[in-house]
Amino acid sequence: MKRLRGESTFPDMYQQKVIEYRGPRLVVVAGPGTGKTQTLVERARRILANDPTSCVSFVTFTRSSRRDTRRKLEEALGPGTREAEEFPRVSTLHGFAKSIVHKAPRVVSLHRGFCVLVPDRELQLVVNEVIEDLSLRSSGADLQGAFAKQRNTGILAPPEGMNLAEFQTAIEQYEKLCRFYNATDIEGLVTAAEEIVRSGTIPVPKVYLHVDEYQDLNPADQKLIEAVLSAGPHEIVVVGDDDQSIYGRLRDARPEGIRELFTSHQWEKVPLRKSHRLPTHILRMAQALIQKHRGPRLDKGLEIPQDDGKRVSMSLCTTDEIEAELVASRIREEQQRRKKNGQALSYSHFLVVCPTRRISNTFATRLQDKWNVPVRKIAPRSIPDDLWRIVLILRMAGDDDNLALRQWLNLLQVPQDQIRQMRHTALARNETLFQLAGRSAGRALRSFLRELNGVRGVRGSMPRLLERAKFLAGVSSLPFEVETTSVPSLITRLYEEYGLYEIEEPDTKTDEVLVTTLHSSKGLEAEVVFVVQLSKRYIPNPSRDWDEELRVLYVAMTRAKQELYLSCPYTYDPQKGYKQPSMSPFLELIKSSLSLQKVSRSR
Repeated sequence: MKRLRGESTFPDMYQQKVIEYRGPRLVVVAGPGTGKTQTLVERARRILANDPTSCVSFVTFTRSSRRDTRRKLEEALGPGTREAEEFPRVSTLHGFAKSIVHKAPRVVSLHRGFCVLVPDRELQLVVNEVIEDLSLRSSGADLQGAFAKQRNTGILAPPEGMNLAEFQTAIEQYEKLCRFYNATDIEGLVTAAEEIVRSGTIPVPKVYLHVDEYQDLNPADQKLIEAVLSAGPHEIVVVGDDDQSIYGRLRDARPEGIRELFTSHQWEKVPLRKSHRLPTHILRMAQALIQKHRGPRLDKGLEIPQDDGKRVSMSLCTTDEIEAELVASRIREEQQRRKKNGQALSYSHFLVVCPTRRISNTFATRLQDKWNVPVRKIAPRSIPDDLWRIVLILRMAGDDDNLALRQWLNLLQVPQDQIRQMRHTALARNETLFQLAGRSAGRALRSFLRELNGVRGVRGSMPRLLERAKFLAGVSSLPFEVETTSVPSLITRLYEEYGLYEIEEPDTKTDEVLVTTLHSSKGLEAEVVFVVQLSKRYIPNPSRDWDEELRVLYVAMTRAKQELYLSCPYTYDPQKGYKQPSMSPFLELIKSSLSLQKVSRSR
């Protein structure tokens, strides 16, 4: 038997239980800093050491988590370890679902080469066509959100301006257009995968499945995991923490799921009770905060160290500018007095967390422009238009991709009423847009199809294909390195690089301070963390769930490995006519865990 490297010692008895567990169902409740990823990787290493042909699969919540898990697994396994072909070894939930749908797309009325709708480009286009076809009064954003909720939860919640019958008709039209374009949205990908697994169409080998962040999964996600579990004699380890569930508003996450598993007699259960990352004063403060949770929550039994007398610093700054100056000053002080692995801290060891995207961008600008702190702002990555045109050409080079051609009709400036007529005719005749376009009298469209045939004619040579695709897309040079001879793998890499349909947490590899939001801090960690602008104006947001807002703050506070600093500026009180301290009500609840100080210009 090949010996795998990465032998680890786990003095924590709770981690050891997870590593040694061999059974069908285990649920692990893992609080912040309890070493869940390290524990699961060690379990996988031992399974593969015993049988290298085992199908071991990790399902993570974000692409960033997937990268981190994959890196740790590769370090543990060493080079040359074969990956089972049935399922990807480490993937996001949506990547896992996509791998299933690719095995039997016809079960869910899709065909080979189906695509997942890119939200800002393709999903919006299809939703707008539904509105156009049915003359709906709803906005595209509202209808898109209602479609997502229906897929995530099964709940029919018509957007404003629509009744239930109209909404059901809209769903039918949306699904009809998705079939026409051989596409699915990201939510539909999960429900399609569940349907395929439950149909028994594909054989499911014994899988050692590890599912992370279960509390962030919505009902549809959880049903997919249940379907896989019921499809064979698998071993499954589910990991989560209902205290860290923060995506209820954003994606219908269901924290009840992890609580149900933990209280079920059908599941073995292990809580990871020891936090290895958080210093005593931060852990005690964070636990004091989460104890104020009003709704149901699991008792993790987290081991709380004796009070060491230290308190988390909470600064009440008289202005926004002074708050930014204080953060910049403390970054420089901490660089001088703290170390990691014997080395002085670099800028990348600091994290600044803000309540909103707008505040994070403003705060980052202040740090960089006025105080010369190199920063990285959080900004969702979008694919440039010229690169997207190349992607569309590549998609059409391999197949008659209706959706790619539909977008190219806009680029050819075909009138919208003509596009609508082409689409309706193709649907009525059960034809593709390509078949209809081939009979078009439009000169520009005929010319484009001739050029596209030229691209298809050189599919056997990637350099020639890319050269023709570049010319047809009107791009002077390729904005990426070509490292593959396969068009599908190139398209997959570009989708991956730009995060076109999967959640991405911010990640910094350069020596900069990452300035991000409360929600986006999930999954991150840093030696020193600043959570700023913690005034009652922003946290909790009165229009959102009080408990979830508290959990969002709890997650941000538990990112720190050495030190945590909290702060808020004074805000103007119109009734009193002057500025005064405006600390978040959440912090008012845990004043005894804080060291309060006023910071003004003179200080």
